[in-house]
Amino acid sequence: MIMGTIKELKNFDVIQNKRKQVWFYYHQILEELESMNLLRRAPTGPFFRDSYHNYFVLLNKRFVLSEVLKKLHEGGVQALSHYEPLHLSEGGIRFSNRKITLLNTEDISRRLVRLPFHYCISENEQEFVVEILKKNFINMKLIGNCWLILVIALFVLYSCIWRT
Repeated sequence: MIMGTIKELKNFDVIQNKRKQVWFYYHQILEELESMNLLRRAPTGPFFRDSYHNYFVLLNKRFVLSEVLKKLHEGGVQALSHYEPLHLSEGGIRFSNRKITLLNTEDISRRLVRLPFHYCISENEQEFVVEILKKNFINMKLIGNCWLILVIALFVLYSCIWRT
């Protein structure tokens, strides 16, 4: 274990460059899903510096994190929830002297997904991850649209009955 760590430290620049390539490839191939308003990609720009140790996406509010993770796992993708807010953690609750609510923190924690990430992940594997994500988003979106259509149809039917 220690020898592996020493070897990785000696190759830090090579490993870090590979991680950066993985990060930017995810960013590139997720652009379509962001343009469809299904998720938001990790921020980039001159004011952002990343350590390239993971890649996360922020789900659109209409998706349920547990359902997305379940569908990804069923498709063979080991994605994870990105984090638990500290004020809601077991320790945060136990050691806090009062209950607090942090709406933005709690909202984001319910929508943040960490995608599989390793400096040896191939572009084909990344494309597989995004394809499974895309397929499940589209299926969930269609189901959501069916419910919306059903609600509208019931409303129209109710309106017609009410008028007669």
